[in-house]
Amino acid sequence: MRAGSLCQHQIHLIIRNRNATTRAPSSVTEIIVKSVAAGLSYCTCRWSISNSTYDECGDVCNMVSGGVLDEDNCTLTFNSTGKTVGSYYAAALMIEDFYDESTYTPFSSIPLQFLIEVVASPPCPLAPNITGSISEGSCTAIHVGELFTFQIIVEKGCPGTVISDIFTVPPLYMLKSSLIENVTGALWSVTESWIPDATQVGSQVYCAVAVD
Repeated sequence: MRAGSLCQHQIHLIIRNRNATTRAPSSVTEIIVKSVAAGLSYCTCRWSISNSTYDECGDVCNMVSGGVLDEDNCTLTFNSTGKTVGSYYAAALMIEDFYDESTYTPFSSIPLQFLIEVVASPPCPLAPNITGSISEGSCTAIHVGELFTFQIIVEKGCPGTVISDIFTVPPLYMLKSSLIENVTGALWSVTESWIPDATQVGSQVYCAVAVD
């Protein structure tokens, strides 16, 4: 199994000012842990633990204050209500794969640790929208030794904002073009190019996030 995230992330959560937008204030954010399991094995996530036998998490064990983990769907829901802007929370998870839902001994256990930062409400309450030639959550078959290209397109969330970067976590040897703004100033794009080699046969995860 390969985790679809780096072993450490910084995830920005937004506390919305009640007067900043006409929408209801929001202080709950879902963090979805992407994972890929070979074959038909069953993936779950759990909080890392420490006991007399082994230590998985050092000083950041147990659940995050304000966090609820959906183990079956690997989704962490974090409630920032009452928390201070600028505060950090460390999350330590274990991603495990099993033969099926009825078994309790994992084939493998992969640690995932990241920081949650609580930030103030930005001027624009709408996040950039990512589209492109490949849809989110899709799976594409690619042949070894053949050039594969695709485009990531980002639409800005609000007038007056700009996209400063499209941050990606690609497979090894994938190359990203420079960020290009279209003539309308509403869309930005990058093109990814990749020639996979024989050592990369199997599932590979690609992630992207736009920064405005």
